[in-house]
Amino acid sequence: MKKLLILVLLAPLFIGAAPPEPGQNTIEFWGGTGQYRQGTGCGNYHRIKYYEAAVSYKHKVVEKTEYLNDSGKVYVKRVASSLTVILDASLTRGTAVDIYPDYYFDDYFPTPVEETVEYFQAGVKMQGDSQDFGFGIGGVVVSDEGDLGVVPAVFLRIGPRDQFYLTGEFLYANPLRSGHGILAAGLGRQAGNLEMWAGVGGLVDGQHSQPCLTVKYHFGDMLLGVDASYGTSSQDGITPYSVSLGVGYEF
Repeated sequence: MKKLLILVLLAPLFIGAAPPEPGQNTIEFWGGTGQYRQGTGCGNYHRIKYYEAAVSYKHKVVEKTEYLNDSGKVYVKRVASSLTVILDASLTRGTAVDIYPDYYFDDYFPTPVEETVEYFQAGVKMQGDSQDFGFGIGGVVVSDEGDLGVVPAVFLRIGPRDQFYLTGEFLYANPLRSGHGILAAGLGRQAGNLEMWAGVGGLVDGQHSQPCLTVKYHFGDMLLGVDASYGTSSQDGITPYSVSLGVGYEF
């Protein structure tokens, strides 16, 4: 009796978790690390080293149509539309070390000052994709050391996925800091199970932007991915870089 009661109580959870048929859903988990240089004013800078964790859920909206067959029986046809709803979030924690000019170091700051930095973001986006064109728009809630703000997110793709296509994005990547950054543009192509993208991205702080590479491989219901970027130059001994690894499941 107790087992039956437990099953009855848990039944709504299983029903709610069932994916809509034949809806396409993808959930991804990412973990990354990196460093970058950030200005703090008065000619001083931070070297920020960080770790980032991110999660993303994508749901392809399903369209339903009814039609009659020759015998007059009503059938319901479900087809995945070109519209995708995206929910994502990331948490970044790191350490900022003050970097001063040499003459400041000797006289005023014999020991670099360290502090903890933390960034959190959560976004809701809607993306439409056709054969030769894709467009996404949404909003992102950003928490920078407790200061909340809401900013728009935009994505644009021109060209078919199975050939070379051009993309541009603003606050659309997830993970953000260990992914493409705040602003990015590049070329991509999907060939079979392999999807690749290469371009330039950065944090739009006037300090750096760097080449970025994203590779995703689909096998069965699983997805593996890697994001990597490395600065072509360094300032104050700081070369920006980032790398993240991701795993996904499609259902």
